[in-house]
Amino acid sequence: MSIDTKKSVAIEFMKSHPVDAARLLEAYPTGEIAALFAELPEDSVAAVLARMNPSLVFQYLESLSVEQAAGYLGRMPLGGVPGILRRYERERRQNILTHMKRETAQILRRSLRYPDGAAGTLANPKACTLPPDISVRRAIRRLRNHPDQVGANVYVVNVDNKLLGYVPLQRIFRARLKDPIASLMATDMNSIPGYSMPEDILQLSDWERFHELPVFDESQGFIGALRHAVVIASVAGRRKENDTGLETAVEAMDDLYRIGFSGLLKGVGASLLRGKTE
Repeated sequence: MSIDTKKSVAIEFMKSHPVDAARLLEAYPTGEIAALFAELPEDSVAAVLARMNPSLVFQYLESLSVEQAAGYLGRMPLGGVPGILRRYERERRQNILTHMKRETAQILRRSLRYPDGAAGTLANPKACTLPPDISVRRAIRRLRNHPDQVGANVYVVNVDNKLLGYVPLQRIFRARLKDPIASLMATDMNSIPGYSMPEDILQLSDWERFHELPVFDESQGFIGALRHAVVIASVAGRRKENDTGLETAVEAMDDLYRIGFSGLLKGVGASLLRGKTE
């Protein structure tokens, strides 16, 4: 089969089955995805990107120029775009918006606009998200590849970046490898509106059960996960307290939290993938 024929087959497959194409490509390294997409029309690529996991879409777009990233994001349904843009540093995000159509950029800026200190600005936009139909086996592989994005929970979102529920990390490691993530999902965690301020967030009873909570925007799109430690630090800063001991304790708690889960992923994840059978 010639190169042109292979390209034609790939384009047709992506046009006709974008969801299937997205799931297949999510298993490949970012570099291989980039090499394939470089040979394909932007519209076809954007249709598949819109159905891929937001974390992976960001990793791919981050490797492109500002102009290229703006081109793909401008061709995607706008519902999931703010969640991807929030993963960028502020300056690069603004550069991308300036390279998009004016009307599109205005809509996205409204979605991204929150007052300083609001939940929408404090949440970690790189919190790990997974589609509901991914298997436990593929989920574990993805988590091992990106341990810095993993907290106590993994958040399940649909193709429009709407939060469907969450899965405690330990539940993933105890499940059968062939089980879909959706079968492990829980929905008893409250979400925080992006405009909420830290003093109000700190009063939520959910902190008695969870170390972090999901944050959503005006369109109910997932913004990221907000850690209790971050809320405490924000409240302390807003009160202009000079007690550096509190800030040090919060930072240490947050570091230990991340380091602990990274170690768990490397050890338990590797053991499961080697020893479990479907």
